[in-house]
Amino acid sequence: MSGGFVLAENIPAKAHMSGNVERLLTEEEAIELLFSWYDEFERRWGKESFHNRGHVVSVRDAFLTYIVNSSEENDPLSIRADLQKWNALVGGERHVSINDLVRAAKWLVSHDIGNGLESVELVDGGLKPVYFDEEGKFRFKAKDAEERSADIFETVMTHTDIDGNDKAKLIPLVRHLIDQSRFGFSPGDKQKPFATSMRFIDQIASGLFNNDDVRLLGLAREFMAENPERRHDLDFFYNFPLRRAPELIPDRNVLMQVYDVLGKNPPEEKQTEDKTVHIRELVDMLSSDNNFTP
Repeated sequence: MSGGFVLAENIPAKAHMSGNVERLLTEEEAIELLFSWYDEFERRWGKESFHNRGHVVSVRDAFLTYIVNSSEENDPLSIRADLQKWNALVGGERHVSINDLVRAAKWLVSHDIGNGLESVELVDGGLKPVYFDEEGKFRFKAKDAEERSADIFETVMTHTDIDGNDKAKLIPLVRHLIDQSRFGFSPGDKQKPFATSMRFIDQIASGLFNNDDVRLLGLAREFMAENPERRHDLDFFYNFPLRRAPELIPDRNVLMQVYDVLGKNPPEEKQTEDKTVHIRELVDMLSSDNNFTP
């Protein structure tokens, strides 16, 4: 863990819940605490996972890179226009700047924590994660993960020493960004601020910033945990970034501009068999292919 931070399930925090408290968390401690919960879930689950520390760091880094490298004149994901739309929605006291968006991006490491955690409780003055536990076995749960992630994020930020005015701006913004990280679009979603940019950063750009060579095995294991009878088209699974990116950004010129701002080449197409396989077969394929590079 970076900065010599010691993993602990209960780190003292000032709470809006009942119980004795010792002190507020610094922003750095709070983020390290979130990381520790990802690590602890993966350790207790005992399998590779996709929605882990590596993935959320790559989402954070992709978003920060895009913000830093883009400009008013070169913003193909239109995050500055989305920022204006957001400010029009929330009103004057909660207006956010591009610097606030940078800070919010750092908290995107919380956006998948609800896949492994059910909630967070205040116990003996510290924040304690509540993992999904069935008969002593920890489990992965994707359904409603965005809502859980947003709630957990808010609980953690509430227990930090961040200025109250900043919390009032950041909490609704980060909750909204987390909500826009879900896979598909509900009716009306495409008109919401950051709807396309968050999905692209989470689903496409993050893979360009992640060198974990077993992350697709982790994704397949998560799919199998959710539905052991699931079947997958091999081409769509292995070439998901290439197939999904044009759905999010149909204009190829704009899409290539996004890759340019990120400083990354588009994903390369992988040759696969034209068939659909059972999820167990896909897990076995990924487990045995030591030369596979996602």
